Amino acid sequence: QMRLDELGPEPKVGVVCPLANGSEAETRALEQLACVAGVRLVLMHPRPDERFMQELLARHSHLHVPENLPKKSNLDGRAALLSVLDLLIAPAGVTAHLAGALGTPTCAVVPRKASWRWMQDGCTTPWYPRTRIFRETHDRNRDQVIQDLCAKLRQWIAE
Repeated sequence: QMRLDELGPEPKVGVVCPLANGSEAETRALEQLACVAGVRLVLMHPRPDERFMQELLARHSHLHVPENLPKKSNLDGRAALLSVLDLLIAPAGVTAHLAGALGTPTCAVVPRKASWRWMQDGCTTPWYPRTRIFRETHDRNRDQVIQDLCAKLRQWIAE
C-alpha cells in the first residue's frame, strides 16, 4: 500500500494532470492549484516532463511526486494510492471512476459535452455520491473550472 503519512499532517490531494508535459494550459492549472495553501498535492502523472516537474517542484515545496507511481493499467496500485488520499482532482477517466467507486472524495473535471456517465448538467452523479463534477463551460477552456476547483479546495480545507 502507498504510504503518504511521511508528507506531514496536511490533507493529501491527488492531482491527475493528463498533459503534465509543460503545456501552457496544464502549467497554469498546476500553478493555480499549487498556490492553494494547507494541502500536500500528490501529482499522479506516471511520466511527467522531467524539466517541467523539476521547475514546478522548485517553486512549490508542498508538491509531491510519488516514486514508483502505479500505471493507469495497474488498478490495484492505483486503488492503493487513492485509498490513502483525502481528495482527488482528476479529469473524467479511469482514475476518477476508480476513486468514485472506492468512495474517495473526488473533483472530476468533465468536458462541456460530457458522456452520459457524467450526466449532461449538474454537479453530481448518481453512481459516485462523493464525487463533485466541475464542468467546462466552453470546449477545452478549463480556466473557470480551475478557479472553481481552487475555491472549492480552499473551502474544503477550511471545513
